[in-house]
Amino acid sequence: DFVTANSDIIRLISNENTEKGEYIKKSSLVHGINLPIIAKIEAILDAGVRAGAFRTGLDAIEFHRLTSALINHNINNAYTFGYIFGVDLLSAQSRDRFRVIIADVISRYVMRLPPGASPDRRRPAAKGTPAPAIRGALTLG
Repeated sequence: DFVTANSDIIRLISNENTEKGEYIKKSSLVHGINLPIIAKIEAILDAGVRAGAFRTGLDAIEFHRLTSALINHNINNAYTFGYIFGVDLLSAQSRDRFRVIIADVISRYVMRLPPGASPDRRRPAAKGTPAPAIRGALTLG
């Protein structure tokens, strides 16, 4: 929801990547802006591991990369993907549905499997509801 409401940020980042990071390299602020979110993600992942819900070895930067990729897709591809496949990625219904999918993907990525379980035996969250262990990660606010 933040990304949809602030989609110009995503477009600015996309443009900066087109420019090969030319301007961001000159910024003294960029690290200070992003490090707090990584620290917050680390705290959430550590708490999940301590609680026995999350698997070990998770990396906060990789987690942020994964969530960014999933979330940014709707903004970066709203018009082309939408046109090609006849869907409105920015509609409330589409965003609600994709939010559930994102929660399921993230849950499957972080959740610890029961001993002896194979990865294909992970259970998705109940339809329309993120898994309890991931709710905190969805509201980093």
